[in-house]
Amino acid sequence: LLPELRRLNSALPQNSYEVKLSTYGAGQTSSRRLNIKKDLEHSVKDRTLVLVEDLLDTGFTLDSYRDELYHRGAVDVLTVILIDKPALRERRDGHPVITADISGLRYDGVWWLYGCGMDIDGDENTRNLPYIGKAPPPNTFKQVGHNFNA
Repeated sequence: LLPELRRLNSALPQNSYEVKLSTYGAGQTSSRRLNIKKDLEHSVKDRTLVLVEDLLDTGFTLDSYRDELYHRGAVDVLTVILIDKPALRERRDGHPVITADISGLRYDGVWWLYGCGMDIDGDENTRNLPYIGKAPPPNTFKQVGHNFNA
């Protein structure tokens, strides 16, 4: 999202940075381990940060990284997401692990979303589509006859 935001709005602050996080890797089930592929190179101590994310589903990735930023000394961490997918949200003590401060769209289904930066099984062809599509949950691929390798 960040490169597109910069392209559309040259007034976007230049002190915005891209991080690459994952808990999925290759596959459609979360590993429940935060994988920081590209991290911030600057100190966050005593700063207010805004995390911009494409999709908030289980909440594990965003919640884990937000906690990491607080651990590093951030004063506040606000979350902005394109798509809120609460059907899969993990819960702690009956409450969602995280809710976004600002969200664009809400999707109440459980299907896998792809395009606009989101992929299926690490397939870059599904990541870079200019639209958002959906695919059945992984345990139903054989039932509905999907073949994403074709």
